[in-house]
Amino acid sequence: MRSMREETTRGPVPGGVGAASLGVVGAALCGLGLASGAPLVLGSAVVLGAGFMVGSSVLAIWTAHVEPERPGTAFTVALVVGAVTSIVTPAVTGSLVPSAGLGTVLVSSGAVAVVSAVALAAGLPVGAAVRRTRDRTT
Repeated sequence: MRSMREETTRGPVPGGVGAASLGVVGAALCGLGLASGAPLVLGSAVVLGAGFMVGSSVLAIWTAHVEPERPGTAFTVALVVGAVTSIVTPAVTGSLVPSAGLGTVLVSSGAVAVVSAVALAAGLPVGAAVRRTRDRTT
């Protein structure tokens, strides 16, 4: 019988669900950028929220999958990176909106998320760079 830790670090869950979540978030951002009325904006926002929450829940599983020897440390690093990007992203986005327009910024961000989701779903080696770095330093 496998332990709970083995159950959370094996299988298709992290990559597949993470890719789907990222793709949904990207599609919702594109929808927000292209929306022309309140119902479309509301619909895109609901889809964005659902994708974001699923992605957040997969984060703990994914970090345990990438770094099974130190899942707590990996999760902490992922949260710190997320916190820093939550601070930096609005400033960068805000500086781009006056010149490019909000719709263009949202669609561009969504397109990057969708392309990233496709790469993840196609089997991009998730965590390989982290493991190589760790192997060189230990």
